[in-house]
Amino acid sequence: MSEEGIMEKNVMKKRRAGRVLCAFLIGFLLCISCMNVRSVRTYAEDAKQLPETITLDQKEVTLFRKQKIQLSALISPESSDTVIRWSSKNEKVARVNSKGKVTAAGRGTARIIAETDNGLRAVCRVHVLELPGSITLDKTSLTLFKGKTAVLSAKILPKEAAAAEVQWVSRDEKVAKVSASGKVTAVNYGTTKIIAKTLNGKKAVCQVRVTAPPQKITLNRTSVSLVQGNSVNLRASVTPQKAAGASIKWASSNTKVAEVDASGKVTARAQGTAVIVAAAENGVKAACIVKSVMQYKISGKTLTISSAEGTKTYYAYSQRAYGYGWYRSHGCVTTAVAIVASSYGKSYTPKDIHEGPVSAVYSERYAVTKMGEAAELLKSYGKTAISVRTASAILKNMGIENKAVYSYDRAEALKEIREHLKTGKPVIIKANNNVYNGRQLGNPHHAIVVVGVDGTDHAICISPGSSTFMTSYTLSTLLYHHMTPASGNYMTPYMTDLQTAGGYILIG
Repeated sequence: MSEEGIMEKNVMKKRRAGRVLCAFLIGFLLCISCMNVRSVRTYAEDAKQLPETITLDQKEVTLFRKQKIQLSALISPESSDTVIRWSSKNEKVARVNSKGKVTAAGRGTARIIAETDNGLRAVCRVHVLELPGSITLDKTSLTLFKGKTAVLSAKILPKEAAAAEVQWVSRDEKVAKVSASGKVTAVNYGTTKIIAKTLNGKKAVCQVRVTAPPQKITLNRTSVSLVQGNSVNLRASVTPQKAAGASIKWASSNTKVAEVDASGKVTARAQGTAVIVAAAENGVKAACIVKSVMQYKISGKTLTISSAEGTKTYYAYSQRAYGYGWYRSHGCVTTAVAIVASSYGKSYTPKDIHEGPVSAVYSERYAVTKMGEAAELLKSYGKTAISVRTASAILKNMGIENKAVYSYDRAEALKEIREHLKTGKPVIIKANNNVYNGRQLGNPHHAIVVVGVDGTDHAICISPGSSTFMTSYTLSTLLYHHMTPASGNYMTPYMTDLQTAGGYILIG
């Protein structure tokens, strides 16, 4: 090989060696560069400080539907570098945005979670209630003695909102204070308002008055006589002056005779006597005696009587006004039936009952189906008086309910008839003509309609014999000495003798 060839070959070797060295240098430099980048990245990661703990400013909260609240996350150490991610476990109940603002969506409970980059978590339980529609208190007014306490109770509707928080406020805490549970304490004399309020602004108010304990109660009436159905207002005044406005409770010793409401209004219900008592909370009392009586008015042949059951008007038919010879002596029971029927708006005369539609309907609808004595009954009308049993049946056929009593204990009968008359309903009695205290009552077997008792315990009566009104006999005298029980076959449809004549009929 020539010298030139050798030289050219050496040049080529040097060039290849340079390219290899250059490639090596480039690779080396790239390797060094990558190592430096990796080192820088590692250093940066080592420089970032992650949180060690995370807590929320509220662990549990109650909201109304559509209400909003801002939650705040607290991390430690404070210099930690992290992003807080917010989420809800039940978005139908509560939603949360990326900044921790919670919106109540629907009734129920949801967990709101705040999470850091390194997986630390904090939770807030959110309870969502229905919005209260209304709030009421168990008392709208309250009177307390100084130093005493009472508890008010709030009711929230709808029931789905019943657990909503109630805030209690007193307008004047110098008069009365109220606790967070509604307990009211009387501080000093005066008046104030206790307000119960929901978070959505619904309110209820109780007027509170603080007084001194009364030392004496005085009523505007100590006794009063009332016609049944009428009313009177009792007023209570108290001493000392600082006790004015103290709570007074009213009560009646016999509500069947007279009732009293919370304001002292007394209403007579039935004949008799009752004591109305006004009492303060410290036991001081005052009383009024109430006598409940019937009121009656006589005008010509009519008698109008007022009771708690209303007003009844009786027409005093007379058995002597009809031309039947026997009827003048024996028509008292039939006439008594006509008198009673008139107070129920029936216009049957004794003659109608004796021979008209009432007796015919009685024989067809009642006697035939229940007594089987139609023919005998109709024949009896032409002979003698009808019995108590027949009178009771005719009244029932007219639609007038009644109870017939034939034999009885006289004391029990007096009690039963007295209580019945207190209701304003009449009684037909069979009486004798025994002489008592020099006086004689009617025929030997007479019927009398007793419509009530006046304020002096005298029976208010109508006598069919002469269509007269009588108040000359006390009820006890009339019933003890003149009323006659049956002692024989009282089941007969007509009266044959004294044994079948007796008894009484409670009308209504």
